[in-house]
Amino acid sequence: MIGIFVSTEYHAAIKEEIAKFDRLHELIEINNDPSAVRLPNGHTLLVEKGMIQQAPDWFNQSPPMLFPDTPFDAKILVGLALVRLHNFEAAKPLLQNLPDIWEAVLQYSALCQGISYELPGKKDTTGFIPIFNRAIALHYAPVDATTLETVANAYEEALIQTNTEEQHFFCVKHYATLLADAGLLEDAAELLTNKLQKAAHLEYALQELKWLRCSVWMQQLKVPYDIALMEALKNDLWDVLLYLEKYNRHTEQGLLLMDACQLALYSDSFAESLGYINKAIQLLDKSEQPELVADAHFKKGMLLYSWAENGQPQFYRAAKDALLAALEVFNRHQFPEVFADIHHYLGVIYSAIPDEVQKKSIWAGVSVSSFHEALNYYNKVDTPYAFAQICNHFGNAYTKYPVAALGDNFEKALDWYREALDVRTAKEYPFERSLTLSNYLDASWKAGNPGDGWSTDRFNDMWEKASELKQLESNQELTSEAEKHLDALIKLKADSSISHVN
Repeated sequence: MIGIFVSTEYHAAIKEEIAKFDRLHELIEINNDPSAVRLPNGHTLLVEKGMIQQAPDWFNQSPPMLFPDTPFDAKILVGLALVRLHNFEAAKPLLQNLPDIWEAVLQYSALCQGISYELPGKKDTTGFIPIFNRAIALHYAPVDATTLETVANAYEEALIQTNTEEQHFFCVKHYATLLADAGLLEDAAELLTNKLQKAAHLEYALQELKWLRCSVWMQQLKVPYDIALMEALKNDLWDVLLYLEKYNRHTEQGLLLMDACQLALYSDSFAESLGYINKAIQLLDKSEQPELVADAHFKKGMLLYSWAENGQPQFYRAAKDALLAALEVFNRHQFPEVFADIHHYLGVIYSAIPDEVQKKSIWAGVSVSSFHEALNYYNKVDTPYAFAQICNHFGNAYTKYPVAALGDNFEKALDWYREALDVRTAKEYPFERSLTLSNYLDASWKAGNPGDGWSTDRFNDMWEKASELKQLESNQELTSEAEKHLDALIKLKADSSISHVN
């Protein structure tokens, strides 16, 4: 729906022009109530002091092109409304004789359709709106040859040319987005912080820039987490959530609550995190965007899995239910990578769900099936890191499965640990290798041996791996664990008939 805010003297001419198009009146609302809320959402047109004006689209509902103000004409106003409705063919005869407006329409149309468009030469582009639109087209259009420096220079030139504060901050928003997308997080955060101090009196600019800074800060969080940064993030997220709630922007609220969920999880505030993700799912359900809802269920599943791993095993079942809800959308054919990721963690969860002995065998069966689903996508050649992680978890799962009638679960665990160790070399992944070596040693003590004794081969294998674990020095706790394994092996050798150590 397009909202037109205009005094009653213009209504007749506008309605006459609208009537020329079949059922267009159903998509345009004319309002002259000065108290009505004029949302800067890209779907609002304003006639003020005889000029047609369009505010920047702060609500991200359309490509962020700007259109120049122009003297009122009913045909032009309806033409611009048709553009916002993406009916470019109908708008063409109404706007094509206005060069500045039509150039913006062509660029806007190209972005809407995801196609490239040959921009006017830089020397032929003057004034803020054409320069800003050029920067937007270079930034968001599918042009492979465009460099970061070229787009950044275009934004910087536009910032110099801005006519109003709102235009300036709108340009800052997209320039900072460019920097963040390019991985220049410090530059983006610095730009936003400097501009936020000057935007306090402009609600839309203030909150949208604050929201973008939250996104940048979330990406900057690394272990060990900066407590001051996390506190600043919490305060800003709360401010932005209130702002989004005020304008009933349910989808954006849901997305921001997912960030709040992650932030709370960094602090091990599991109950707080769960509250945020549940609220996010409720809001995203209203958006009619099933992929977003499924993503929220995925994050909820991972949150509950983390909570279960941190000493609350009763949450494994709820984690399983959330991940299965995500699988209703993230199927094998359309989302193979996400499908595999979900099955990876389902494999872990199924192996850990507390249950009576008889049912543990059933959980073991579906766990094995899920791990194989994950390994149907990830492999040692194309995705070695993820492959090794799954193999390590698969080995851990085998150590939890109930005793098998045929075969030794601990021997199978060792096989999967060996697969992981083939990838997790000491040079490339020393910490990950240490974890797998530790798991390998734990399983080796429990694996079956001929005649209830100990074989020299297993002893030597364990001695070699414990020695390597001690030498890697990737973690003091793991180093101490390696020393305990070596001491136990020395004692075993002294108490047994094992005659040789490599």
